[in-house]
Formats: sequence, C-alpha cells, structure tokens
Amino acid sequence: MENNYERFSEEFRKGLMADYSDVCFFIYGSFARGDHNYKSGSDIDGGLILDSGIITNKNKIISISRLIGLCLSNMEVPLQFNVLDRQTNLDGRFLSYTVDYTDWIKDEGRVLSGPSLINEMNGIDYKSGVLNSIAFNLRSVRKGLLESSYESYDDLIEKTNKAIDKVVKTPKKLIWLTGNNRTIPNRYDALESLKEIFPDGFDDSELYSLNQVKDSGTILNGNLSREELIQLWANSLTSLEKILAHYIETFPNISPREAKISKILPKDLYC
Repeated sequence: MENNYERFSEEFRKGLMADYSDVCFFIYGSFARGDHNYKSGSDIDGGLILDSGIITNKNKIISISRLIGLCLSNMEVPLQFNVLDRQTNLDGRFLSYTVDYTDWIKDEGRVLSGPSLINEMNGIDYKSGVLNSIAFNLRSVRKGLLESSYESYDDLIEKTNKAIDKVVKTPKKLIWLTGNNRTIPNRYDALESLKEIFPDGFDDSELYSLNQVKDSGTILNGNLSREELIQLWANSLTSLEKILAHYIETFPNISPREAKISKILPKDLYC
C-alpha cells in the first residue's frame, strides 16, 4: 500500500512530462516531506499550475483527469490536487490561499514536473468573506472537473449540480464586492446588474443558460450521459472563469474591501 503513493506519483509525473510538460505539478505537506502515514489515509497534497490566464483549457483539464484515473486504476491513493493558473496566482484575489499558506508552499513545496511556477503565488489576507467564498468556489469547481473522469456516475450528477449552483450565485457576490450593497432579488436580476458593472460588452448568455439548467432540474433527472455531464461542468467552469476575468480586467487593483494589506503585494497595487 505504501508503495502505491510513490508509484502513483511517478506514473503521473511521467504522464504529465510526456504530454503536458508545460504544466507545473507540485506537491506539499506530509508526502512531500516524506512523513506521510498511509495507514491513516494521508493524502497526497498538491496542485497543477496551467500556463494560462484565468480562462483555462478545459480539454487539458479533462485529459489530465483521465490520466489520473488511469494511474489510479490499479491502486488506491487519496489525492487532494487543485488546479491553478498563472494569472490568478499573480493577482491573488481568487487564489484561495492566504499569504502564510503560499509562503509555506514556496518554502516546503516540491515541483515534480514542468516549470517551477509556485513562486508566482501571491496569497492575500482576505478581508471579505464574500471574496474568500468566490475563491474557494473557483477552486472547488476546478478541482471537481479534475476528478470528474474517475467519479461514479451518481456522484458526478450530484457534484455537477453543486458546481453549477456555485457558478450561478457568483454574480451577486461580485456585485457586493464592487461596493454595491443593494438587494438583488434573484440570480437573473444579478446578471442585468453585471452589465452595468462590466460596460465593455459583457455577454451574460452562458450564465443565463446555466441558470435555466439549474432551475429546470435537468441535471438531477439522470437523463444526461457521463460525457454530457462532464461537458456541462466544463462549460460552467468556463462561465465562472470568464466572469472573474471580466472582474479582474475592470478592477485591476485590490481594494481595501477585498483584502488586508499583504506583506507580499506592494502597497501601490492597492486602491
């Protein structure tokens, strides 16, 4: 059983180097230190940093998911892998890691394949619970897509529904972050309000369609195939990433509403 940890790590590393040498695969925690306890179910903690902006390549994530499933096919190893991108790492607001956590990863993390990109992580000390919630939802939706290829069908239905729920609730949270505290009656009104916040041609059609899928109960009725569920999940992640990319473009500086002063980010990056 203990050898499975090393076997998985090596097989996965080789698979990434063969097909995705541009992806930074890093580990941290007990497995990276070598003091993990497989008998108590220690995870392999780590992450994949894609060499991209916040809008990631979903086909790449799904393909890597299949690689993980293949590596796990003959062994049981608990994993906690997150999917990150370089733009989010540099900006910090939607990273979901605090300053102390990114400091720790930089000090103790080990890059096993691809370029060493962990030093680009700029964690922030969240002031807003709303921003923290959005960051963790992005992390959760990405992580779920990474695990989608080796989930059971029933779990995939349930988790796809939860992922879309996280995505369609994001507009109201972003509106609050801009300083607009007025009550937004529903998710559809939030989309209309976003058009005022993002005046440069924001297209809400994808998010509108996701709201309709959510309200219709289409996911939970079991009529979608596994491939259709994964594609729906990928589309919802793209919608989430697009809206966050719009936010970063519209509000490039971190505001005091979002975060406390960070020891990593210089003060001139704050409004």
